Amino acid sequence: SVDLTGAGIGCLVLVWAIFPLGGEGTLVLAAALGVAASLAFAIRGGKVALASGALVAVACGVIAYLGPRRVIELRVDPTKDLGWVVSPMVGQAGDIEYTGWSPISRTDVASAKWMEKNSTMIHLLGKQWPTKMVSADGAASTPMVGAIPDEMIAKLRQNHGIMYGLRMLGYYTKEHPDTLIIGCGGGSDVIAAKIHEASHITAVDLNPITIRVMKGEYAKFNGNLYNDPNIEVYAAEGRSFVSRSDHKFSNIHMNG
Repeated sequence: SVDLTGAGIGCLVLVWAIFPLGGEGTLVLAAALGVAASLAFAIRGGKVALASGALVAVACGVIAYLGPRRVIELRVDPTKDLGWVVSPMVGQAGDIEYTGWSPISRTDVASAKWMEKNSTMIHLLGKQWPTKMVSADGAASTPMVGAIPDEMIAKLRQNHGIMYGLRMLGYYTKEHPDTLIIGCGGGSDVIAAKIHEASHITAVDLNPITIRVMKGEYAKFNGNLYNDPNIEVYAAEGRSFVSRSDHKFSNIHMNG
């Protein structure tokens, strides 16, 4: 029972630590905890065991001082979406601009010229529009569209049927629907709801880092989309959120 209790406490510590320390820092912390346990046993194991443990402890300290990301690089799998986007073999390769970690995933924001060229926003706006890629664990990518002025949103309403087609049938069943979006990601479906004049938008996403960067680091880029007073944003699992909510929505939009 002591062993299981210790393992459980260690897991809880690492789950908490991954937010501020990231993946690399959490690896160093896990190693340091192992070293601390080893030293506790090495005290009785003689000078050689104690010296070995001390050297490993110093190595962990040096890595922590220099910054884990400068010593340990957790690379992106080149076969995943993000790996392909930043590959030098791509004509206009993007760059990873931001990386954040949570117990759910590693989340990256990258510049993505190919996404700008192939975005549905071209059909909407008639021109290429600033777009970044948000990915979870190198895959499960979602576009983050640059700020669209309100006056342009008003113009887009004239062509919304052509743009979104069958995906937006729910918006034709009721005018100005009270809308729930499950899996809001980088906000493209929230923009769609605004174009279709939803009376109120509740947006839910499982990944807290995506919501954090949309509200914080990239708020200026996306036009403070998730800070709009008419939009409520929650970090939650979609089915759990619906089961716990007493609110009745007139339109539920889930794009998988």
